[in-house]
Amino acid sequence: MARPISMVNSAHIRVARRAVFLLLLSFLQWGSNAQTDSIPTMGRDLGEAEVTAERPESVRWMQSIGVEGIYTGMKSRVFNWAESDAVQSAQHHRQMLISVPGANIWQSDAAGLQLGIGVRGLSPSRSSHLSVRQNGMPIAADPLGYPEAYYTPPTRAVREVRMVSGAGALQYGSQLGGMLDFVMRDGREHEGLWSSAALTSVVYPETLAASSEGGLRHFFNGFGEVGWQSPEGQFHGYAALEQKSGSGWRQNTWFQSRTGLVRAGGALASLWVWDVDAAWMSRLEKQPGGLTDAQFSLDPRASFRDRNHFRVTHNSVALRIRNEPSGIRDWLWSARLHGLQAERASLGYLGFPNRVDPGTERELISGRFRHAGIDLKGVKRWYAQHGGVHAFTFGFQALKGKSLAMQGQGAPGEGPDFAFVTADAGDGSNYVFPNAQLAAHVQAAWSPIPGWVFTPGWRLEFIDTRADGQYRESIFDGAGNLIEDSVFVQVEQRKRAVGLPGLGFSHKFGDLEAYGNAVANYRAINFSDIQLRGIGRKIDPNIRDERGRNVDLGLRGALWKKLKFDCSVFQLNYRDRIGLYATTIPDPVVIQRVVLLRSNIADARTRGVELTLGGVLFERKEESTRLEGLLTGSWMKSQYLAGQQSAFQGKEVEYVPDFIVRSALIFTHKAWQWDLGLHAVGQQFTEATNAVFTPDAIHGEIPAFGVVDFGFGWTSSGGWSIRCAVDNATNAQYFTRRSAAYPGPGILPADGRSLQLTVGFQGWR
Repeated sequence: MARPISMVNSAHIRVARRAVFLLLLSFLQWGSNAQTDSIPTMGRDLGEAEVTAERPESVRWMQSIGVEGIYTGMKSRVFNWAESDAVQSAQHHRQMLISVPGANIWQSDAAGLQLGIGVRGLSPSRSSHLSVRQNGMPIAADPLGYPEAYYTPPTRAVREVRMVSGAGALQYGSQLGGMLDFVMRDGREHEGLWSSAALTSVVYPETLAASSEGGLRHFFNGFGEVGWQSPEGQFHGYAALEQKSGSGWRQNTWFQSRTGLVRAGGALASLWVWDVDAAWMSRLEKQPGGLTDAQFSLDPRASFRDRNHFRVTHNSVALRIRNEPSGIRDWLWSARLHGLQAERASLGYLGFPNRVDPGTERELISGRFRHAGIDLKGVKRWYAQHGGVHAFTFGFQALKGKSLAMQGQGAPGEGPDFAFVTADAGDGSNYVFPNAQLAAHVQAAWSPIPGWVFTPGWRLEFIDTRADGQYRESIFDGAGNLIEDSVFVQVEQRKRAVGLPGLGFSHKFGDLEAYGNAVANYRAINFSDIQLRGIGRKIDPNIRDERGRNVDLGLRGALWKKLKFDCSVFQLNYRDRIGLYATTIPDPVVIQRVVLLRSNIADARTRGVELTLGGVLFERKEESTRLEGLLTGSWMKSQYLAGQQSAFQGKEVEYVPDFIVRSALIFTHKAWQWDLGLHAVGQQFTEATNAVFTPDAIHGEIPAFGVVDFGFGWTSSGGWSIRCAVDNATNAQYFTRRSAAYPGPGILPADGRSLQLTVGFQGWR
């Protein structure tokens, strides 16, 4: 927890005095060259400056022009999570992503083990419509062939959360949702050697009465970190370890997860710096499966699946090298090399929730993922005649990945035995998915007149995706007799070149900035989506890539100096939008079988308003008292337009809540802190027919819901802290997800009320 902002650090005062002296010296030197400049020399006496340890702003936007690229005119957010006193939780991501307006977050697993977020009506399924990154490196299993993120960074090791909406496609890739980057600590948070640790216990009080389950359900979260920065700042290092283990809110839930981080960096030469980081994760879960609407109404904690398990491993490494130019006119160069290796295995009985598990062989999907890439970028800045800044950036990216996917019958027992009954899934499917991507982008910031900046840009991608494998299809009659057994072999390749133009503008006047942009987006369909079988779900073999366009127009700035806001309107257009709808397909046994078909439904459009408002509402520095607030919200309207499936024209697009509002109120007085979080999400559908109810519960309505979190804490002058929190204080019964397959078809309820106690220590020398 941050120290009171009124505390004065003597070391900071000395640094400030030195900075003022150097500033005056450089000012005099600049004045001595006045004969070559048109600006007259000016000077005045400055009194001694007193510097206090101000806490960084909790919400801001990306730097307009920097080593990372050009963000002028883009919709962006930066949330200083490490410096925020927001309602922090051990098992939910709704607090960490509070600064992202319109973030539709899946809350369906114990302890926040997986991150599922969608924006602007895009599916939250493992954040697959976002370019999710850690320190700029993609963390999806295979960003092109299987863009799903199973790895979630430890929240206590996160320093900042950065989000760039659709216009970020020019620099980060063609995902329609934009870029979400978790910037981790790197050791430079304090001078010298420092460390911190925290132990959190979470209990679910209403489970105490369930004696048949063995009493109170709970889990533990342990976290430790250590960092070091050399006195001259030439080297810094950081390491963190997190472990989560225990049971969740629902029956048949158990998990154990370990995550480690290592990061180091320093000076490479006089004007160059390097940074390397590595992450690893190992997780094993027992998952409770889904429920029907009737089962959820009777008891949302119930579970009728005790044989469903999930295992995932993740290993990644990245190396970055960049220069630190001595002047604004020098080139900014950066390069990043990164690689990832991951595996996942899902095991369970995937019958509908209203069917009894017969105890036979379970369905097993096994995946192995590898990818490596390089990202080169250069930025050039120079002054305009009127004093503004022009900039030009270009970049080159290369990515190569390979995925192996097998699906077949798994062991018939109850434990986490991730072995196929038939070797190499000979009774199911076995595929290799190689892919490659080459991309180049250019973008400029042109300031023709004072206060105005225009940002044209272009991205060109060459994409190559392939599938090589076979699958087996066996058909049985009603008596269980085999009537057809076929093996299909497939070798397929798709190559395409995609151009993505974009244009933005920014106009600053006083403390305000008007901005806007329009950019084309693209999402390549991956073969792994096409070939894997799903219970109750089929894939259209003729499914095509998805194209779109993001348009933003907004106003942001400061109100009364202490309060910042960002309000914008947007429109996201799709062409050949991919979605789910209920239909029938021929079946040799029952003639016609009802399934969910994943296909290109129609063109679609989503319009909305996004708002971010946050800052200091009240402050008395002399009493170390502060009241801070944060509010984000979105209001969206979407519908399907004309397309091949005309029956859906006018229907609402799935996963588009009417509204999403999140807020936090934090009051700090000396060593004490109280915080309150409110979250409200509107009603949404899960497939294109807008069905409200179905007997098997794999699609239908997700009703609107509201959640209240609050907590309080105390921090001692010696670095010890204690925090108590109540998540979902009103014990709201709600859900955010209907699953069609793993971790079990049906409604996946969100957690009820939980009590959280955290004891922590932070120290440095």
